[in-house]
Amino acid sequence: MKHLRFGCTFLLLATCMLRAQTNPVPFINQPLVPETVPPGSGGFTLTVHGANFAPTATVKWNALVRQTVVVSDTLLQATIKASDVASARTASVTVVNVDARNETSNVAYLTVRKPAPAVAVIATPNFSATGVVTDGDFNNDGKLDVVVCNVNGTTLVVDVYLNQGNLKFGSHIESVFKFTGNKPLRIASPLFVGDFNNDHKLDLELLYTRHPAGAPLQGWGLASLLGDGKGKFTLGPSTLFFGDVDTATPAGDLNGDGNLDFITTFFQPEAGVSEVDGWFGNGDGSFTCSAPLQTRHMGPCLK
Repeated sequence: MKHLRFGCTFLLLATCMLRAQTNPVPFINQPLVPETVPPGSGGFTLTVHGANFAPTATVKWNALVRQTVVVSDTLLQATIKASDVASARTASVTVVNVDARNETSNVAYLTVRKPAPAVAVIATPNFSATGVVTDGDFNNDGKLDVVVCNVNGTTLVVDVYLNQGNLKFGSHIESVFKFTGNKPLRIASPLFVGDFNNDHKLDLELLYTRHPAGAPLQGWGLASLLGDGKGKFTLGPSTLFFGDVDTATPAGDLNGDGNLDFITTFFQPEAGVSEVDGWFGNGDGSFTCSAPLQTRHMGPCLK
């Protein structure tokens, strides 16, 4: 009887420990497979590539759980129902590592539409702003919105156009940020979309420099624009990259702490310089440089 009570107590403790465990934040790589399907095409298997998929990973289609097979920590297959694609729409796809924290990935989108033999580009009165453009569901209504960032000297302007459906967008929601100093801003493309402060609202990461075009580049900054879930942003912390940066991209949760991280690369073959650096997210929109993941000579990390 004593052994039975001990066994039950051990089992209860083990269960509590498992429930308390947390997983890294999953990350979805584009494209989804398939990238698009026609309306009324019936159910299908959706293949999701990415990183940090836990054994409990589950695909959500427009926030609804779908049967998921975890092939590996980088590959999932989900069963999408015929009713999910019965009519034309844009569906949001996320991955949740089910545990005590339910870590949720970035959002990927799949368009349900009729195939077209060609793509036509026409002027539209919906968008008055010009600049660097990206998309995302910035008010959590399941529709894909558009955001445009542009600079005027040291002022950054972010305009969000909320999707009203049927190819209609609302008037722009503007957020304006004044940077200190007198050196003009330059924006790198693209903008990075993700939940970088873990509040389940989409944020932006903006790669910028303060050096004019044609001048030697001595450093980049990564500015966090934290979304409020309604289309407005506040300016969060900035992270400085010392030295040149050729590319910067979100890379999922590299160190398993539940925060999205970045990777930067620097390559200058004539000088024999090559470096890949990991930047660990701090959960507030800022990043801390790790030891270089791969290096030859000097790179963008602050030494």
